[in-house]
Amino acid sequence: MIALTLKSAKRFGVRYSTLTPVASGAWVVDRMKLHKGPFLLICTHQDSLYTIIRPEKKIGSLEELVEEIQRSVPHVSLNSRFRLHKNGNRSVTGSMNDMKNLIRHGLHLGNVPHMETIVNDCPFSAIGYDRPKNRILA
Repeated sequence: MIALTLKSAKRFGVRYSTLTPVASGAWVVDRMKLHKGPFLLICTHQDSLYTIIRPEKKIGSLEELVEEIQRSVPHVSLNSRFRLHKNGNRSVTGSMNDMKNLIRHGLHLGNVPHMETIVNDCPFSAIGYDRPKNRILA
């Protein structure tokens, strides 16, 4: 399942008002502008908070986004016929805002993989101060 934020729904041409909320099991996709530079797509798994960060220009469609998630986290199954929702978990929204602040203050252009590692090694209260990298592997 893919849960879109309003910003990411606009980016992919999906009517946000038609989406139903989901609180668990989806990858939440949000969009953020990095300083004056490019847009980034932040994809966070609702249950583990594991996050992948990609430059938006490298992802042309939702199908490409699903392929990228599967390539990055092969043991997490995403059906090729994925369902779209909106995020219904406010804890995930709060954690994603924390991640955005972390990215804004720590990311130097061209160093997305390093920032992704830092985000996934950061403890978050929404998962009991565990680290997303530990949760996704469990």
